[in-house]
Amino acid sequence: MVKIYKFIFSVALMLQSLGVYASEPLPTDTVELHDVLIEASKAGFKFKRLPASVSVLTSEEILRTGLQSVPSLSLVMPNLFMGDYGSKLTSPVYVRGIGSRINAPSVGLYVDHVPYYEKAVMNFDLYDINRIELLRGPQGTEYGRNTMGGIINIRTKSPVDYQGLDLRLQTATYGDHSASVGYYARPLETFAYSLSGHAVHRDGFFRNEHLGKPIDRMKSYGLRNRLNYLPNHKISLENIFSLEHSDQGGYPYTQYDAKTQKLSPIAHSDESGYERMMLSDALVLKYRDAGKELISTTSYQFFRDRQYIDQDFSPIRAVYVEQRQKQHLVAQDISLRLNPSERFSLLMGLNGFYQYFDMDVKVDRIAQKVADIKHNKHSIAGGALYLQASARDLWLSGLSLTAGLRLDAERDALDFRHQAEVAGKPIIKADERFGPLSSVELLPKLALSYQIGNHTAYATAARGYKTGGFNTSFETMEDITFDPEQSWNYEVGLKSSWLGKRIFSELSLFFIDWSNQQIYRSVSVGGAMLVNAGHSRSRGLELSLRTAPFYGFELIGAYGLTDAKFIENRRDAKTDHKDKRLPYAPENTVSLELRKAIDIAQTSWVRALHISAQYKGAGKIYYDEANTLVQNYYSLLSARLSLELPFARLDLWGENLTNTHYLAHYFALQMSKTRQSFAQAGRPLQLGATLHFSL
Repeated sequence: MVKIYKFIFSVALMLQSLGVYASEPLPTDTVELHDVLIEASKAGFKFKRLPASVSVLTSEEILRTGLQSVPSLSLVMPNLFMGDYGSKLTSPVYVRGIGSRINAPSVGLYVDHVPYYEKAVMNFDLYDINRIELLRGPQGTEYGRNTMGGIINIRTKSPVDYQGLDLRLQTATYGDHSASVGYYARPLETFAYSLSGHAVHRDGFFRNEHLGKPIDRMKSYGLRNRLNYLPNHKISLENIFSLEHSDQGGYPYTQYDAKTQKLSPIAHSDESGYERMMLSDALVLKYRDAGKELISTTSYQFFRDRQYIDQDFSPIRAVYVEQRQKQHLVAQDISLRLNPSERFSLLMGLNGFYQYFDMDVKVDRIAQKVADIKHNKHSIAGGALYLQASARDLWLSGLSLTAGLRLDAERDALDFRHQAEVAGKPIIKADERFGPLSSVELLPKLALSYQIGNHTAYATAARGYKTGGFNTSFETMEDITFDPEQSWNYEVGLKSSWLGKRIFSELSLFFIDWSNQQIYRSVSVGGAMLVNAGHSRSRGLELSLRTAPFYGFELIGAYGLTDAKFIENRRDAKTDHKDKRLPYAPENTVSLELRKAIDIAQTSWVRALHISAQYKGAGKIYYDEANTLVQNYYSLLSARLSLELPFARLDLWGENLTNTHYLAHYFALQMSKTRQSFAQAGRPLQLGATLHFSL
């Protein structure tokens, strides 16, 4: 608490020295989100017409809330949760209780048209961002595979729409320093370009007492380039290239006593960490003419990573694991949107992709001088056809109907090589090819919406699925493969503006029934696998509210409720998890932010002052199927003081101001003859300052 008081006292002295005086109260304003085009919608729906639960963060909101990575979106958007499980590799995404700890994700992610089909690349730094959109519920008709929970769509700044120079410098406690810069230019009417980059250095929040140094250090850097060619008003060609490299320490796990709720000091015998290099490129061709738009997107993504981890999390050298993998992903999407009239629109498209993995894993049991070595080559190819039609003012004014269908087909093959060694000598060898596995899925969608004045009500039914595949860790030969899982999502919602557009609200109620569920299971020989052992349901709601500025005050709130349970999940003859809560996703997510803007007297060189406080909460969160490992509801408080200067903005901020102690991750392992609980603490109080220049 002493740090907080010092921080507040320093801010007060600085404001007094600046001679800040408030001018007349700011007038009231209106908030209007209905005309925002949702870029994730291939059909070109605007916010008010899209029959789905949607959250949108603009570049200004991202700046004001200080979001710096994909996991920082957790709790800000209702029913979205991305856990901090030790490294960028282990950061699964959950929406409405749907997610996946390993293998392919259950929530889609697209960044500048590039699909992120692998969970290992979904945690990255945010900079140069123009907008972030979250569409909840299955997006199978337009996006297909692995969008059961929804889709996160991230778009970076385009030099066609924005020109200038942006520079951001940040420093914070725990040796947390970062910088980003972006230059955006349109020297010709037909040509625009941008170049941006960022770098992050952090000493770490936690310390390995056995080795006497921080355990979760971070170094990363990134680069992005956009080239736009616009020969005429009908044709545009854009190329977007991005690269990110990160090198981090990780896995600050330690023993946890549930009775005393105490964590032991972190004491690992060896360093753990994660290194990753990833790059992507997208070539987007658009052709627009009266009543039609053709978009072709060709994308490529590559990543190479290395995970190394002290698997026993103790000062004794017992188990050490190292994993290396590479991925190549090529994807092509062609969509044609026809709008022959204002009342009718048609979307049709083709999609195809090829994904290739090369993975090596070594599990070294040091005391026994035994090592397990696995080498896997995994290839996945898929294609899809999709069609969606929408009709407006159907039977009566304001009534709209949307119907869609997608045909998805995939083919999956695995080359598996296994070798066991004792004292460096091979004793077991296996070299096999599995597959190919083939699957075909039909993904229908039907939605009805009705708009009257500033209110839009909708009802949607949609089918989603997550692909099956291969386990690279397994107990028996029957565990090598797992089948696709499917879901039906039923949703009703209401989007409204009230009091002369001074208040905007969105309410959605959902029910999800999914079968053949893929369930995460630990493997006794090391690693984890997926098994089709479950049938579950999830029900809940999202509520969002925001007000227009009212005499300088602005309120933004979001609440998500997820009641997700197993209907069937029998692990063996003695263990039945029926009616247990689904693990890893919080039952409640809460975000409430109050902002105050103050105009400054003309005599001051500070043009405006913005003060904001944000409350976030999450819980309960269960971390196992039996619901024995639980993190109760916890609260986090942050605050930000922003000074608007000529060509610059200075933010003084604090995160977790009450220094709340909570568990970011919690699990149990069978260690020798006993079962031990381990956990990772949540991040402590942090104070910092950010300086942002715009020229």
